[in-house]
Amino acid sequence: MTAKSDYQGNRREAVKKRYHLTYASAAEMVLEIDHAVFTDAQFKECSDFWADKPNFDEWLKMVYLIALRESIASWSGTRSLREGREEGFPKMDGSAGIAIISFDDFEFDDFEIDLREATGEKA
Repeated sequence: MTAKSDYQGNRREAVKKRYHLTYASAAEMVLEIDHAVFTDAQFKECSDFWADKPNFDEWLKMVYLIALRESIASWSGTRSLREGREEGFPKMDGSAGIAIISFDDFEFDDFEIDLREATGEKA
């Protein structure tokens, strides 16, 4: 998984920034963050929710992983994030300064699962 962010410790240079996250070139998420609304103090509050206190890039990756998980489990991708139902994350409909611009659902094809009988192994 890669996250392309231009975070350099001073996010206030440009008020709105877009961040692209991808996983194995299979799915992409684009987030737009208005740093005048979603401030360093608000990010710290979100980060402090987690025991490992993720930095900004790690936190963005967590957002993306939640969307991937939800897209596989319920086919709604970003619904819980947009509606603010994920603990430790603000509502991501733009009202808290973060908007999910796009998300390519991760396509999990259950017909692509390989099954083979284990031979020569003790049960």
